[in-house]
Amino acid sequence: MKRLKALVTTLAAVALLATLPQGNTLKAEAAEAKNYAVKYCPDEGNGEWRYQEGSTFDDSASDRELYYLLQDLKDGDKVAVYNETSTAPALNLGNVKLGDLTICRTAMTVVYTGGIFECHILAGSVCSVNGDIDYAYVYDVATVTFPGNITELIATAQDEAFNSNIGCNGKVWHLNAYSINAPKTFYNLYNFSKNKLVIEDGSLKTEYYYYDKTTAASPAQAQASSTTSTAPATGSSGEYDDVPKTGENTLVFWFLATAVICLTGSLVLNRKTK
Repeated sequence: MKRLKALVTTLAAVALLATLPQGNTLKAEAAEAKNYAVKYCPDEGNGEWRYQEGSTFDDSASDRELYYLLQDLKDGDKVAVYNETSTAPALNLGNVKLGDLTICRTAMTVVYTGGIFECHILAGSVCSVNGDIDYAYVYDVATVTFPGNITELIATAQDEAFNSNIGCNGKVWHLNAYSINAPKTFYNLYNFSKNKLVIEDGSLKTEYYYYDKTTAASPAQAQASSTTSTAPATGSSGEYDDVPKTGENTLVFWFLATAVICLTGSLVLNRKTK
């Protein structure tokens, strides 16, 4: 009888736990993003890319071969790139999507990535940055080619003259070029066709029929619109939310099922004993 009471108590506790909102949800915390600084060192061997942990490269500190960085680099990490020579080989950062890539006033540098959330091209940089980019910032004056697609391309000038050189081989959903210290907007245009955005010395060379002057849906907006239109039709949003999602409450219901089985078995044994 004591064993039966204990099982009943356990069953009641598990049933109560199952009713608590998110009481049993296991949340996987994403690993914290790390900062890395990468620099081409022409005097290292025959010349090679080296890296350090941290947001800036310290020439007086120890550094490591790029091979080790590629073993640890993960989605969301931040990388700053330094290069003072135009003879540097391409820098391949693998297939991860970086949280941030900053090109730090480099001589001609080619960088390959698996995509970037934010890309910052500092003034004085000459580079090519591969991979689709969510937000690309080009600071006056810089020269850059983007072989991939860009959702938001923001180019700034210090004063009233805009002199950067920018090209994109992919699509650009929004170009916004403006002055930081003067109330002036150079370009605020949308939906550039693939391989058509060309800016030379601050002058847009793209023919007008390859872009729009009014707002166009970005890839994210289009996806959200598609998701909304294809969502199951229900009387209220609460009806869809009540549908159990994969992985939710799994642990609680496993315990609940186990408790029921144990309770049933205990009742059978109890009857046989009597």
